[in-house]
Amino acid sequence: MPFDEMKRQLCDADIVVCHGGTGSLVTALRQGCRVISVPRRFDQGEHYDDHQHEITSAMSMRGLIATAETDEEFAAALTLVRSRDPIPATTDPSALIEYLRDFVDDLETGALPPVQPLAT
Repeated sequence: MPFDEMKRQLCDADIVVCHGGTGSLVTALRQGCRVISVPRRFDQGEHYDDHQHEITSAMSMRGLIATAETDEEFAAALTLVRSRDPIPATTDPSALIEYLRDFVDDLETGALPPVQPLAT
């Protein structure tokens, strides 16, 4: 399916189940879908390492997606995503840029306490 067609299909979707690739995840989130990810696994011979598990774990911890690797986890993930509103993702960096500019300004003006070095 061509990418533009997939994006059109996602506009009509409510819940999307996909693997844990960033392109699939972000595309579904940008279209306003609730996402359940089943990451491909190294130990199952599905991928060359477990980067999809790492990506989906980080996104799940932030409440952006639900993940599942077993039938029981999938049932729980489906219940979870049905109970919450979609969280649209953006790749527009303007909010991050503004935050970082303010943070640097605060550092330069001394508005933030100095950073303490880590003990070694």
